[in-house]
Amino acid sequence: MSWSEVPLRRVFRIVNGGTPTSDDQFWNGDVPWATPVDLGPVDGKYLASTQRNLTEEGVRMGSRVVPEDSLILSTRAPIGYIAQTTSRTAFNQGCRGLIPNTLVDMRYFRYQLWALREELVSRGAGSTFMELSTEALAAVPIVAPSLHEQRRIADFLDAETAKIDQIAAIRSLQAGQLDERESSWRSQMFLESDSGAWMRVKHLLRARPRYGVLVPEFVDIGVPFIRVNNLWGLTSLDGLAKIPEELSAQYSRTVTTLGDVLVSVVGSLGKVAVVGESLVGANTARAVAVVRLNPKHPPSLFASWIGTAQFEQQALLVTGADSAQPTLGMEDLANFSVRWPADDAERKAMAHAAIEHQLETAAAQAATNRQLALLAERRQALITAAVTGGISL
Repeated sequence: MSWSEVPLRRVFRIVNGGTPTSDDQFWNGDVPWATPVDLGPVDGKYLASTQRNLTEEGVRMGSRVVPEDSLILSTRAPIGYIAQTTSRTAFNQGCRGLIPNTLVDMRYFRYQLWALREELVSRGAGSTFMELSTEALAAVPIVAPSLHEQRRIADFLDAETAKIDQIAAIRSLQAGQLDERESSWRSQMFLESDSGAWMRVKHLLRARPRYGVLVPEFVDIGVPFIRVNNLWGLTSLDGLAKIPEELSAQYSRTVTTLGDVLVSVVGSLGKVAVVGESLVGANTARAVAVVRLNPKHPPSLFASWIGTAQFEQQALLVTGADSAQPTLGMEDLANFSVRWPADDAERKAMAHAAIEHQLETAAAQAATNRQLALLAERRQALITAAVTGGISL
């Protein structure tokens, strides 16, 4: 079964959004005000609340609204988030509202526009940032079967995607449990050390922990530059941004050497990587501390301690639970308490056990991530086929 295409403007009226000034009389009212940030977490589903609300005066002076059971689409930063409103909702200039010109089942078009994301992105334009204009959106071809078919397809997709989403939620929960199990195992390993004694981190070090480069200038040829988002799974310097050699020379104390432990200390605390031979010679961002241990202390063991409950609790005490951008100072890190094995043989055995356990957890995580990816592909294919008449219901 297939249906002919029509431009989106034949089915929907497009409404542009806006942002009022910061005047208090425009904000903290009863009208939800959506931005792409609000749409992201509910992409393809329903929008019930937003981070900020407008007053009626705020709507009148600086924004626009769509009624309940309309669609709001993000048209920049990024293009393509889609959500169905559950109440009268305003939105900013990074979004467009879609109000039907005729009687439709909005669920069907929500699914269809979600499936059309790549097409929407391809129609974006702009030099500073990509944006999908009102005119480009209006011209997007969509299929509009009879209302009866729309309802039938939407009912089918509601049921089938709910099943997929339920399985995905279980898999995501399992992934979180794997992380918790790994952290708990490592915490217990240190607490149960036969020769363990409490000491300050600074007593394990051969040099004070160092912040990296504060304001990098990126170049095509230079010193590889490690940032927080590079730490997870970092195995080589390939593909990293680069900074000038002379700038790196000013921060020579944070040029990576064999055995350094790199720890994120700003924002997402506790991401960690150990510098092997393939990571020597890079420099690090300000948000990545370089920790150099005394040679008798295995770097992999210290890296295993980062992320344990003992580390996280002390980091929380220093940075505060409500900090929007938690920052861990070098003196704070050096003065953290750690229960560390005094016996050299036990340190080596614990380091080996930690690596083995981490490899097992990583393998289980990879399997879970593959399952989640397959579920996402199945969901995408199912929706695309259903809304275009590609499957018989």
